[in-house]
Amino acid sequence: MIVTNDFKLTAEELSELYRNRWQIELFFKWIKQHLQVKHFYG
Repeated sequence: MIVTNDFKLTAEELSELYRNRWQIELFFKWIKQHLQVKHFYG
């Protein structure tokens, strides 16, 4: 279930946003598992 307060987005746009966000999460998970990074600077 996805909850948002942005009612202007279509279902397709919203699903694309979450798909992209999930790719970023997987990228950082991979970094943490394979590289020895002590701190992230944003």
